[in-house]
Amino acid sequence: MKYVFFFFYGSLQQGGFNHKDLPKEAVFITNAELPYKMYETEYKYPAITEESGICKGEIYAIKKDDIKSLDSIENYQKRKSNSEYIRRSVTYGNWHIYAYFASKELEERLKKENRIIKDGDWLNYYKKYVAKAIIYK
Repeated sequence: MKYVFFFFYGSLQQGGFNHKDLPKEAVFITNAELPYKMYETEYKYPAITEESGICKGEIYAIKKDDIKSLDSIENYQKRKSNSEYIRRSVTYGNWHIYAYFASKELEERLKKENRIIKDGDWLNYYKKYVAKAIIYK
């Protein structure tokens, strides 16, 4: 079975509320930082753009057959123009890894709203700001 590498920077990370939805045979490889800008979306999820910044997350080895289930979780539809995210291959050291970036339309909204997660750590941001806001509503 062939594996590919994925970088997760949001709720699929260890400690994230969607971590349980990772494919069962996903293998944690390492923590990582990528040089992309992270934003909070209007739905309280993170999204990254190719702008210079910092994005902290985790790299996993995923069975190639499980990519479709990840695409579904990340609302990526290969042939649909209304996808929120785009799956792209990027380089991390000597590895080629996949990451989900904001689509062009989402990126435009993110830049207008300007809710940048400056330290690039979505789990920390979520615990500090988003989860508290939800609890106290």
